[in-house]
Amino acid sequence: MLDSVLSAVKALLIDAGITAVREFPDGELQPTAGPIVCVGVKKCAVTPPGWGDYLGLTGAGAEVYGARAELSLGLDVYAPAPEDCAKTYEAMSSAFGFAPPGLKLRSLSCGETKCDGDTGLFVSRCEADCLALLERQQTAEPGEFTDFVLRGVMDKHEC
Repeated sequence: MLDSVLSAVKALLIDAGITAVREFPDGELQPTAGPIVCVGVKKCAVTPPGWGDYLGLTGAGAEVYGARAELSLGLDVYAPAPEDCAKTYEAMSSAFGFAPPGLKLRSLSCGETKCDGDTGLFVSRCEADCLALLERQQTAEPGEFTDFVLRGVMDKHEC
């Protein structure tokens, strides 16, 4: 379920020109010439948006089911210089303005920049509080679900 959200955030950052990886990538974090952002989940609460996860009908008459997720995403910035952490935070802030319709940024915060002894890089732990609307993917059989995908359009009251 959260895989689609993390993939969407990673793609959003990459589209903005920011080097991004999922948190805990296979193997060691490879050093780069510039900053890199590790995207992960710090906290998540999933609630049904309506009665029994029912969202309504599509134009074709198919039933749609889903969930609403309130997320705190960890966006840890690793960079060779401390000023790169601040520049990356600003770039992330701008990038969230182009988030997909099913993802709404509520707040973006940035922690203190410190030297990370393990990597030899500077690190700034940032956090994005978001709302995600997730639609369940269905098989051909009615009522049989396979996965969640990030979809939907935020209503004004959900922001």
